[in-house]
Amino acid sequence: MRSNIRNSGIEIIRNIPWGTHIAQLYSSKEDLYEVLVPFVRQGLIDNELCLWIYAQNSSYKEVKNKISVHVEDIDYYLESGQLKIVSYTEWYVNGGSFNEIRVNRQWKEIIRHALDNGHEGIRVVADASWLGKSDFAEFSHYEYNANKFISELPFIAICLYDINKVDIFEVTEIIKNHSYVIASRGNGPELIKNMDLVIKDKQLVEYEETCRSIFQLLPDSFIIHDANKIYYCNDSAVQLTGTKDFHELSKMSVLEMVPNESKDDFLAFINKSLKENMKRNYLVSKFIYNNSEIRDVEIISTGYDYKGNPALFTIVRDITPFTKINELEKDLQENVELSNRALEYDKIKMEFFSNISHEFRTPLNVILSAVQLIKSQAGEAYRNTKIGKYIKAIQQNCYRLLRLVNNLIDITEIDLDYYHIKLQNYDIVSLVENITMSVVEYARNKNITITFDTNIEEKIIACDPDQIERIILNLLSNSIKFTNKGGNIWVTVCDYKDKIQITVKDTGIGIPPEEQESIFDKFKQIDKSLRKRYEGSGIGLSLVKALVEKHNGKVTLNSQPGKGSEFIIEIPCKVILEPSNMVNTRYRDFSRDCIEKVNIEFSDIYM
Repeated sequence: MRSNIRNSGIEIIRNIPWGTHIAQLYSSKEDLYEVLVPFVRQGLIDNELCLWIYAQNSSYKEVKNKISVHVEDIDYYLESGQLKIVSYTEWYVNGGSFNEIRVNRQWKEIIRHALDNGHEGIRVVADASWLGKSDFAEFSHYEYNANKFISELPFIAICLYDINKVDIFEVTEIIKNHSYVIASRGNGPELIKNMDLVIKDKQLVEYEETCRSIFQLLPDSFIIHDANKIYYCNDSAVQLTGTKDFHELSKMSVLEMVPNESKDDFLAFINKSLKENMKRNYLVSKFIYNNSEIRDVEIISTGYDYKGNPALFTIVRDITPFTKINELEKDLQENVELSNRALEYDKIKMEFFSNISHEFRTPLNVILSAVQLIKSQAGEAYRNTKIGKYIKAIQQNCYRLLRLVNNLIDITEIDLDYYHIKLQNYDIVSLVENITMSVVEYARNKNITITFDTNIEEKIIACDPDQIERIILNLLSNSIKFTNKGGNIWVTVCDYKDKIQITVKDTGIGIPPEEQESIFDKFKQIDKSLRKRYEGSGIGLSLVKALVEKHNGKVTLNSQPGKGSEFIIEIPCKVILEPSNMVNTRYRDFSRDCIEKVNIEFSDIYM
């Protein structure tokens, strides 16, 4: 025969009969798990099916971890179905709304399932902290009916309520609907027994003391008063008003707590609440804290007969933090909208740049083709004539414009995330060496020496050769542009196993320390006064940084004014799957292919 007396596992309750309905008022999760884990553990030991319904402030993983500290083989209980951990959305509000009939049907089904599978009954933890103000009355009515329902069944339940979310009226309902109420005090959990459900006809004084204990636990201010006198309050009311203790506060009228500009409205609210007696009335007003600070408060009052005197039972909640949060949320929303508009504008601007840059490229290519045709027909005889010089100037400036257009298109597409590199397995050492050697003669015309060095002969990595070429040419172009005659440029490739390091170092004019952090920003030049001497758009280095990052690499700078600059590129060493004959198939005609790109990249350097 199934025993009617069960071990609750809770030290302050101990043995309880089937059908016991318990509530726990908690202010922190530590309070909650201290009681609940032993409760569930005892149920598992006693062959009860245990169901834990968690709310939005917890999770399946958290509940499981907390139980597993005291329950060995928790996975066994979960897999066997003796322990179930479910969300409140699955149990209470499936479909978006709470339905008492559906929930009661689920209880009957799970009890039947437990008994059919040989369990003694069910033991439930149900977190009700998901309840909103508008749901509480319906849920309280459901719990009242549930007491009749579960009293005849092998069923034990603990319902959890966040004390920070319930007011005194709701606490009263909770006490009424549960045999025991567990509340946390400074020294640990304290048990409050419902006189009607556990020990009938107990003295009313004991019940009042229980309520007083609860009232003292409430974070909201609780006051019994009329327009002229305060009869009783909890410690939270003392703290809200900034008074020393209840004795000091009892000498005041509630109207003294309200600033002058709110007194008339508050007095009208008191009179209305006294007149309407048991009806709840709401008011948002202001209270004076510590005789100076004004705080926003939410007030709920209802009529109350205090020892024969018509009075009000009033809850005052300090909503100043919530008011500030609402203001911050409003400001945040405005900022988000401004940010979204700015991003949309920026996207439109970038798309415009991209479109107009493409429009520029077509006529430039036509002009360049015409210039090349004129040069081929004119022959060598025109090279040193005025016409030859004009043709050369036209061509060089076309290259400059083409370089600017290409950079604008690419940096715009990168910003819009339209730009994608084409990776292939390539010998990075030969790639960088060939690019460097292609500009040696160019640098020699300016009496600048370029030296290439490496610590490895070959290194195959996944990269986009076109973009690596562009990166190196851009850095070499800058080095040649800002290095005086007789200077040196060193290009080095070093293998560090998991990464390859490419360094371009020169003896140029250097970059001031205050300019180095922003040198990779778009349209940034180190010194506006140098524009007349050194031509450029300020796009190149930002493009270098973007292309390096497209390779999952990074670029850094070391520089000293008057001594030179060193750009260090690091790219991870990885390869991709591709046919073996694809490796190094590109740049077979490297010199002819690269000359055109060198002419474009170096077009803003005048020899």
